[in-house]
Amino acid sequence: LRLVAVVRAILEGEKAAVLKRDHHLPLSFHRRQEELKFSLGLQRLQHRVREIQVLQEEGPGRDGAVQSPMAPRELPTLILEAVKELEAAKQQVLKRIQIWKRQQQLAGNGAIFEENLAPLQKR
Repeated sequence: LRLVAVVRAILEGEKAAVLKRDHHLPLSFHRRQEELKFSLGLQRLQHRVREIQVLQEEGPGRDGAVQSPMAPRELPTLILEAVKELEAAKQQVLKRIQIWKRQQQLAGNGAIFEENLAPLQKR
């Protein structure tokens, strides 16, 4: 776990450096990046839910098999992680809705408005 934390910190530092260096990238690149982040978060959430379902289906003492002592402690941890993933996905959806609302406000003032609602509807 410590190694994962170190690698994650290194990657976050690299990501910050790249974003700082390449802040001038086109808006389409940033939108694509946001969509990829959202889909990755959604995949993580689906994976956590599947893990939780598997642990719940196994249940304590099923078929007389001896459960590992870690299984009862894993379930609350997995549920907590799934809730965090769900909260992150919710925040991303709300952020995208706010961006869309702001674009509509600006369009009312004469700014160009992209009428393609597909990215918003996918979420």
